[in-house]
Amino acid sequence: MWTPAHGEMHPLNWCFDLPGLRLMTLHTFCEKHNRTTELTMSACTPVSCRRMRSRTSPFVLGVVFALNSHAASGEEPTRDAQMQPAQPIEEIVVFGRSLELIGAAQAASEGTIGGADLLVRPMLRVAELLEAVPGMVAVQHSGSGKANQYFLRGFNLDHGTDFTTYVDGMPWNLRSHGHGQGYLDVNGLMPEIVERIDYRKGPYRADVGDFAMAGSSFISTIEKFDAPFAALEGGENGWLRLAGGGTTMLGNEALLTGMIERKSYDGPWELEEGLAHNALWAKYHRRTEFGLFAVTVSGYDGDWHPSEQIPERAIGTAVCEDEFCTLDSTADGNTSRWIVTLRAEGSAWSASAYAQFYDWSMQSNPTYDFQINQFDRRWTTGGRYELTAFNTDKVTITLGGEFRYDDIGDVGLDEFAVGELSVAMPFRKLRSGCSRRQASV
Repeated sequence: MWTPAHGEMHPLNWCFDLPGLRLMTLHTFCEKHNRTTELTMSACTPVSCRRMRSRTSPFVLGVVFALNSHAASGEEPTRDAQMQPAQPIEEIVVFGRSLELIGAAQAASEGTIGGADLLVRPMLRVAELLEAVPGMVAVQHSGSGKANQYFLRGFNLDHGTDFTTYVDGMPWNLRSHGHGQGYLDVNGLMPEIVERIDYRKGPYRADVGDFAMAGSSFISTIEKFDAPFAALEGGENGWLRLAGGGTTMLGNEALLTGMIERKSYDGPWELEEGLAHNALWAKYHRRTEFGLFAVTVSGYDGDWHPSEQIPERAIGTAVCEDEFCTLDSTADGNTSRWIVTLRAEGSAWSASAYAQFYDWSMQSNPTYDFQINQFDRRWTTGGRYELTAFNTDKVTITLGGEFRYDDIGDVGLDEFAVGELSVAMPFRKLRSGCSRRQASV
C-alpha cells in the first residue's frame, strides 16, 4: 500500500475529498483481494482542495485524519485470511405489484391488493383479508361465526355500518339486520378464491351508496386454479381446516372452478366454542363476443357457541376461575347464507344480478340478567349496471344504477327471563320481531 514520504502530505489529508476517500478505500479493497486497479488519487487536484478547504469544519478534519492514520498504521491481512472463501450471501426474494394508477385512481386513498399478496399474510380470521386495506382493523367478539367489528381512520364501524363490501358485484352488507345496521359477515369467504381487492377510503364516491361513509371494498374472485389442490391444517385449541379445489375446462373455452372448506375450532374458553364451519364456492366463467360472462354460487353454514364478555369483578371467584370462564353456558349461534351471482362485462359497461337466502340467529347474555335471542331471516334480490358514456384523459362520465329488494320475513329479538333455553323452565318472552320488506334504487 502506498504511504506518503516523510514530510509529504497525504492527498486525502490535504484536500479531505470524500470521493477521494472512497477511491482510497476501493484501492485498498483491490489490493486485499489480489486484484489490480488503475485508480489514482488524481481526483484531488490542488484547485479543488483549496476550494473545499475553506468550507471544511474542524470536526471533519479530525475524522478524516483519524481514518487515514488508522489505514496507514494497520496491519495487512495474512495470506491465509486472503485465501478464505467469501461467506455465502443469503438469498432474499422481494416481490411487489406495479400498477399504473396515475390517471386511474381518483385519490391517493384508493388502491388495489392482489390475491398473491394476501396469501403470504398469516391469517387468524377470514376478515383479515380486509385488513390488507391500509388502516383497516378487524377484531372479533362473540365467537368465530359472528361478523367482525371493524375500525378505519378513527371510525368505529361497528359490524360494517360505515364500510361497504361487494363480492363479484353483490353487496354483502345487510340492511336492518337483527344485530346491527349494515352487518358485514365475510366468514363465508375463502382466502384462496380472492383474486384482488380494490378499496376506497373516504366518502368520495356516489356509486356505492349506503354503508360507505368511511370506505368501501370490491372483492373479485379468481377465474381458475393453476392446479388442483388439497389442504389440511391443524393447531391448538381444536383448530382443524380441510380445503380443496380445482378447475375443469369445458366447451367453448369455458371454465368451471370450485372449492370446498370445513373448519372447526374450540378456542381457549371454558365453554368450547364448538365451531362447525362448512363453505363451498363454484364459478362458471367464459369469454363471449361482448366480453365476459360469469355465474357464481356460494354457500356457507356455521354453528358456534359465542364467547361473551364477563365482568372483571367476577374473575377469580367461585363462579369464574379465570378470564376464559363462562357465566352462561347456553349461548349459541347459527348462520346460513346462499348466494347466486351473474355478471357480464363489455369494453365500456358491466352488469350484475344476484339472489340471496340468509338465515341467522344468536343467543347471548351480555348483561347476565336475562338472555336475548336475535334473529334475521330474509331473501334478497338486486342488480347493478354501469356504462362509461364518455372517457378521455381528463374527463370520464359514468352512468349507472343499482336496485335491491330485501324481503325480511322475521327479524328482531326474543327476551328470556333466565339464561336457560329449556321449555321445562318458566320464562318471559317479549316478541319484538317484525316482517319487513325493503326496496331501494
